[in-house]
Amino acid sequence: MSTEKSHFVTGNAARVAAHRSQHVRIDVSVLPRTADAVDELASQFSTSRAVVVRSLLRFALTNRNWKVQGLLWVDEVSK
Repeated sequence: MSTEKSHFVTGNAARVAAHRSQHVRIDVSVLPRTADAVDELASQFSTSRAVVVRSLLRFALTNRNWKVQGLLWVDEVSK
């Protein structure tokens, strides 16, 4: 038996369709140190990485007028 997780969605098709009609997936690449910080928060609060990322996004969008103030920094990758 393979230990690799399946990439197929399982469960009630109607429930899955309802979820997908109300939610959007966003794929994002981050630096390892950013992922480490998210994982540390998830561990600290006994929750998942996804919950931490959703919370951080909500916080960022509600506490800053990004359209007016712009971004303050850009992740720099060392070459």
